[in-house]
Order: sequence, then structure tokens, then C-alpha cells
Amino acid sequence: MTAGRATRHRIAVFGLLGSGNIGNEGSLQAVLTELARHPGIELSAICAGPDDVRRRYGIPAVSMTWSRLDRPARTRAGTAALKAVGKVLDPFRMVGLLRRVDAVVVPGMGVLEDTLPLHPWGFPYALLGLTFAGRLTGTPVVLVCVGATRARDPLTRWALGWAARAATYRSYRDAPSRDAVTGMGVDTTGDSVYPDLAFALPLPEGVQPAPWPTVAVGVMAWRGRAEDRRDGESILSTYLARMTELVTRLVDDGYSVRLITGDPDDTGVAASVRTAVIGARPVIDPGRVTFAPADSLAELMDQIAPVHAVVASRYHNVLCALRLAKPTVSLGYAGKNRALLQEMGLGGLCLDIRDVDVEEVARLLSQALEERSRIARDLRARDAARGQLLAGQWPVLLSVTGVVPPSSGVRPVIGWGGPARA
Repeated sequence: MTAGRATRHRIAVFGLLGSGNIGNEGSLQAVLTELARHPGIELSAICAGPDDVRRRYGIPAVSMTWSRLDRPARTRAGTAALKAVGKVLDPFRMVGLLRRVDAVVVPGMGVLEDTLPLHPWGFPYALLGLTFAGRLTGTPVVLVCVGATRARDPLTRWALGWAARAATYRSYRDAPSRDAVTGMGVDTTGDSVYPDLAFALPLPEGVQPAPWPTVAVGVMAWRGRAEDRRDGESILSTYLARMTELVTRLVDDGYSVRLITGDPDDTGVAASVRTAVIGARPVIDPGRVTFAPADSLAELMDQIAPVHAVVASRYHNVLCALRLAKPTVSLGYAGKNRALLQEMGLGGLCLDIRDVDVEEVARLLSQALEERSRIARDLRARDAARGQLLAGQWPVLLSVTGVVPPSSGVRPVIGWGGPARA
């Protein structure tokens, strides 16, 4: 570091931030809150939605890709050409961006996952460019409490594996994520597992309970995995029908339903489900099926806090429900949901989004509500324990980013990560 930069430490955050996914924003908020406690740190972002990040957090932000800058194309061919040029320019541009900072933090998120439709030349390529630029410039790139799966597509798996291998430091939000990176050929013996960053966020207080019984149902624009891209609209149509059937069944059983989401794409799904249910049951009070989009995890938790139980699919919908000590049935689309439910003692309440069995959901929900007092006590204890575990990540983060001198207990990744050990 030059003498001119010695008085301040420049840290950039990187990822699909500012794109509307409130789980990603929650992870970012947790890291920014912690870093802001330490004087002398200048924060910035390299992200998908720089305008939104600047508005929300008041920090400088730039686009993570050249093609997303203000370069409108008049035709589809022109757009494709701009993207192609961007793929060539992005690695060089990333090197320039990293020369302006002292460290880059990738705050949580499923950055090493392929659980939703993913193209290898999209985010995996951008993440690979980031970590290699970090190696070329000597700028630490720190992956903090990230999620991972062993990608099915060979090119995606190669890109994510090398991106992880080139990072300066890696930690994961669950053990299956670390195992997945090991399965991509990366030596993870020096890597750690901490709870998800959202366990650091404050919980709402003084919330009045909703009329009994009220259930929050999380919906999403589910179009399958990357390999299901051709059938995406058919998958979404089937999912819409199943969720409409589920919410109608809950209303028939006497529940009020609060629809919740986690991404802007989910808003249309929630509106469609509500319209279909009210159309199918015109005699019910429309106030028994409500929906208001949440702009942050804090708003989402405000929506969940008054209800008595939750049925949800998006990972951070489920996580927030568990943090709020709600009996929660997960309609999971990835192993991360099951891992989280098992860690929180509710492994038996995890079902598959691909085959929503309305009768089984209703049965599990009823069973969980009968045990809600015991479940709530257990979840509060587990939440407190995870908060304490996550607190152990902050000294490591400060050390590997150079904010404080390295401590004896911190072991950054050395070299390029050889073959995974058996």
C-alpha cells in the first residue's frame, strides 16, 4: 500500500447486489453494518444494480460488467454484440477496478450455486474474472459465508471451481456448500463453515400477532433449474396451479394467508395466486388473502413476525421464518433448504417444490402448529447460538481484508488450491 493510501482502507463488495433479491441485500446489509463500525474504511460496490446500491446505502457503486453500463442497443443483434464485446473487456476492466481498492468482499449469497437457471457466461464468468483479477493485482478477494452446489453443467462447474480456487479466503454458510466445493476439485481443508450472514440482522420488536390462525406462504417465480430452461414456462404454470390449490385449501381450512416473496420476479406470481384464490372462493373476505411486496429482509421479517406459521420456498424466506421462531414447512428447490431445516431441528418439515403435495403440506402445517410452543422455544435457542457462531466470522473478515493485522487463528487460503483431499 502506498503512503497516500495508508490512512484509509478501501473495501469493495461484489455480487448480484441491487438487483432486487432481498436475500442478497440482507447479506450485504450484514457485512456493511459490521464494516461501518470500524473507522478508516471506505466502502464501495461492484455489482449488478449500482443505481439501487447507491440509493440504498449511499456508497459509490459501479456495474460488475461492461455491457450493463449505459450503452443501449436498438436491436437484438446489437445487444448480443455488446454482450460479446463485454465478455472480452470485462477481465481487463476488472483488473482496473481492483487496482483502486485494498480488498473485495463477496458477502454471502449462493455465488457458487446452480440451483436456479444459470448460464456459465453470466455470473460464473464474472466471479471467475473477479478472483483472477485479485490474484493478478494482489488484491484479496474474500468469499464470506457463501452457498455452493456442485454444478451439473461442466463449463459452469469449471468456472465456479476455478473462481473458488483463486479466492484469497473462503467460508461457507453450511457444510454441504463446503462439500460441494470440495467436489469441484478444490482443497477446502483450510476453509470454515459459519451460519448465514442473515443471522446477524436484528429482529423486529413489539409486533402484534395477527388474528388466529394466519399463515405466511412464500411464492416464487419457479421455472426449474438450468437444465429445465426449455420447459421453464410449463414448470411455472404447474407451480402456479399447485400454489393456488394450496392457498385455497388453507383458506377452506380456516386460515388467513399472507403471501410473501423474495425477488421482484415473484410479485406477479403472488398477484396471480391471490387473484385465482379469490376468484375460486368469491364468498370469502378478500382480506383473508393479502400480499404486499417486501423491499428488504427487514420488511420481510416485519411481514412474517405477526403470523403463526410459514410455508415457503426461497431460502431467505425460510431462514427469516426460523429466526422469528415460526413453525416452518419448506417447499425446497435445493439442498440448502433441507440443510437449514435440519440445523434448526425441523428436518421433517422439508418437502420438494417439484412435487407439491397439498394434503401433505396441510398435514405437516397442522402438526407443527400443535407443537408451536415447543418449536418456538427450540428455534429461539438455536437462533441465539448461531448468532454467537457468526460473530466469530467478523474478526476473520477484518483480518483477511487487512483492516486489522492477521491474528494467529486466521488461515487465509494459500496458493491456488490443489486437488481436494479424500
